[in-house]
Amino acid sequence: EGWVQLLRFCKWQALQQGPTQVHAITSIPHLPRMDVSYGMERLSEVLRRLPPFPPSEVCPVHVQVWSLGGSRDGWYTDFAINLTQEKARDLGVVAEWKGDHVKLIYQERGRGPNWQDAKEHELEVRNKIRHVFNLPEIRHFSGLKRVLWDEDCSNLLEAKKGVLPVTWGWHSKVMSRTYPSGSCQRAGCKRVHGWRYMGSHNCSQACWGWRYFNSPPRNWEMGVVLASLPASSEGEECGVDLDQHAPLPYDTDKL
Repeated sequence: EGWVQLLRFCKWQALQQGPTQVHAITSIPHLPRMDVSYGMERLSEVLRRLPPFPPSEVCPVHVQVWSLGGSRDGWYTDFAINLTQEKARDLGVVAEWKGDHVKLIYQERGRGPNWQDAKEHELEVRNKIRHVFNLPEIRHFSGLKRVLWDEDCSNLLEAKKGVLPVTWGWHSKVMSRTYPSGSCQRAGCKRVHGWRYMGSHNCSQACWGWRYFNSPPRNWEMGVVLASLPASSEGEECGVDLDQHAPLPYDTDKL
């Protein structure tokens, strides 16, 4: 309990000002509506304060997950709206996307559960039983597979020489969005700016809640968003280099 006591002396406001910011994102299950926000709502609040990004069609959000939730496309669409901070009428539903607004990176070799596949298998079994009793088939279409990306090679998927691989495979959960090169006006800046989330949230309604329906999370989760802001003028200081302070556990060029 010692570290909990130390939290009282932390200057939280100082961490959320300036060109480099650190924001805690927590989820608390079934908490009644309060002044403090959690889950998807809290994440949206943080991202809303950042300088605007180019359209997600040319500047997508990367969402690397270990476990892929079995929520309907409506939840994933709302999640994408909050991640991109774009209007629903501009983004559209997942099944209608013409570009990679959000790239869901799910490694098959990571051995995390894919509840979307589990739901499809369950539906197949139910339809076989319905066929025996001459009942109409239950149809369900999901466009989620259109935005799923895999990575064959990763440092987290292959153990180092002499080190045994862990039984649960790859278990990181990282989200990232970066401003295009040249967005920072500080002279000679080559830093990577934007935001990165690192934490325990899996990609599911249980972890994040559903903001559109005012549905709270059902799990206990915690993560951190590191935001690095580009300078708006040559003499202004900019945020830290995200690739140095929060390196990605995957290679975007190999997706």
